Amino acid sequence: MDLAPVLGRRLRQAREDRKMTRDKLGSDAGIAPSTIAKLESGRINEPGFFTVWAICKVLRCDFDDLLEALQANEREPEDPRRTPDPQ
Repeated sequence: MDLAPVLGRRLRQAREDRKMTRDKLGSDAGIAPSTIAKLESGRINEPGFFTVWAICKVLRCDFDDLLEALQANEREPEDPRRTPDPQ
């Protein structure tokens, strides 16, 4: 499963919740606003640890919570057509 769009949505939501522009976030995090736009749109498939960490630090979002949410999205959803095994 491609996690880039999930990460992008979560980062965008955190930024918008804080009423912060990409320019302001980029300036505070030391990251180009164009990079933030690419992250938010899911165009960067494997963002660097320090890039995401710097953004989380500025947005005051918990890096560990973000990783847990991404890992939860990575798990395969159960097929609703599958019947449970009889015991």
